[in-house]
Amino acid sequence: MRAPLEVPFFGKIPGKNGEIGEMSPAWRDYFNQNESYSFLGLKRLNADSTATLQIPDARKYSKIVFELFDVVRSTSTTVLLRTSADGGANVASSSGNYRWAIDYLRGSDAASTTANSSSTGTSIQLSGTNSANPISGRIELYSADATTTKPLFVYDTICAQTYPERVRGSGMRDSASAINAVQFLPGSGNFTSGAILVYGVKRQI
Repeated sequence: MRAPLEVPFFGKIPGKNGEIGEMSPAWRDYFNQNESYSFLGLKRLNADSTATLQIPDARKYSKIVFELFDVVRSTSTTVLLRTSADGGANVASSSGNYRWAIDYLRGSDAASTTANSSSTGTSIQLSGTNSANPISGRIELYSADATTTKPLFVYDTICAQTYPERVRGSGMRDSASAINAVQFLPGSGNFTSGAILVYGVKRQI
């Protein structure tokens, strides 16, 4: 992979605040000229109740990667994830759509814990609930284009409180359903700032 670029990562976002936009041209070229990666989209957050990112032509990729950059919630609540099979027009949000499990790692102000969806849920939990401070992290999606196996997520997010608050987890769409869009949402309130980047890792086999 080529050396990192010493230029701004995010370019200007066209149109209204919060629309799907572009990374800076130099970084777009950096992704697309590399044989392994393709830039797919960027979402700036500004008073958004949800953030949906599309995955065009998912069959080209061995995995889809979402990067969260300083995502701020308007209140102390979780960050959740849901999926769509029609570009985000309809999002799976019924009981029974997802399963997930997390390791919730915190500093000495609170014991670390493990949590899971004891039954199938309406979304996948990506973070803890203790702070509205910025969250950053990485979510990987496997088998996005599969119609005979269940799509899988692996993720790692972090938020600063008195001590670091880290969530490592895994989840799945609990049915064999191709995914071409992913929605992020707070458990309550809005996202007030931050950005979410999505790129694909091209198939090598």
